Amino acid sequence: MEILFRIFIKDKDNTKWIDNTNQDITLYWDIINPIVNKLTINPNGGKYNDSTSSTEITGETGTKYSIQNNLTRTGYTFTGWNTDANGSGTSYSNGGSITTKSSVTLYAQWKANIYTVQYDGNGATGGSTANSSHTYGTQKALTSNGYTKTNSNFVGWNTKADGSGTSYTDGQSIINLTEEQILVDDKET
Repeated sequence: MEILFRIFIKDKDNTKWIDNTNQDITLYWDIINPIVNKLTINPNGGKYNDSTSSTEITGETGTKYSIQNNLTRTGYTFTGWNTDANGSGTSYSNGGSITTKSSVTLYAQWKANIYTVQYDGNGATGGSTANSSHTYGTQKALTSNGYTKTNSNFVGWNTKADGSGTSYTDGQSIINLTEEQILVDDKET
């Protein structure tokens, strides 16, 4: 490929421009420092490499990065990366890659875990109580007691059959109890 340039230079007195079209000129390409961009990893409520702070990775424009999941967040499952914290930007999958054309921040995306609370009658003689499904981070009431026991009054739920665990009242609103928790009928005789 041939590229033609029309070059104007100043005369020896530096007073007027002269057309220099008919002269051979050698042009040299001057390599400048490459443009550097940052890839910022934001754990978005979680931890990345055990840190809640954003992590910056610096590289030249056009650098291809593999984006791996080194993330944790209690009660949540990592679902991927996005250029917006709320997930409305460009999405990237875990294990995928991104080639930087400019500085960019990737925000971890999370889905709240769903867990089941199971209710145990703890020697009940009748009735039943349906298990309840809870979403981590969302407050919800425990299922009201449906068990009965002859000569006993229901006083609440407990995480241990002997009543020595954590107690909860009937229908108490809870958040982030634990995953797959079993509550037993805490009877008073």
